[in-house]
Amino acid sequence: MIGPQWFLGWDAASFALAALLCAFLTIAGTAKPGPGTSVLHDFRTGWREFAQRSRLWSYTLSGTVVVALWLGSYQLLGPVVLDRTDLGAAAWGTVQGSLAVGLVLGGLIALRWKPDRLMIACVATGGER
Repeated sequence: MIGPQWFLGWDAASFALAALLCAFLTIAGTAKPGPGTSVLHDFRTGWREFAQRSRLWSYTLSGTVVVALWLGSYQLLGPVVLDRTDLGAAAWGTVQGSLAVGLVLGGLIALRWKPDRLMIACVATGGER
C-alpha cells in the first residue's frame, strides 16, 4: 500500500539527487577565494553588493511577502476550506496534482526559453516561488 510516507521519501530522494548533481557543477568565471578571506568577510562583501542593487533587494522583499501570503492562504487554508465543503480531500488532491503538472510543464518550458531580460521574466511568471 502506498501512503504519504512514500511521497515524502520520493521528495527527499529528489532533493538528494539535486544536491549530488549540484556538487558536479563547474561555473566558469567564478572568483577563487583569496588568501586571508573569511566567511564573515565574504558575507559583508556580498551583502554590500546586494544592498547596492535596488532591483534585486526589492524583488527579494516582494518575493518574501508573496511567498508568505501564498503559503498562508493557499497551502494552509486551502485544505481547511475544502475539508469543510462537500468537495473534501479528493478535491485538494486534484488541486495539488494540477499544481504539480503545471510546475513540471513550466520547468520544461523554462529549459527552452531564454529571455533577454531575465529579471522581468521572473517577475512576470512568478519565478520567485
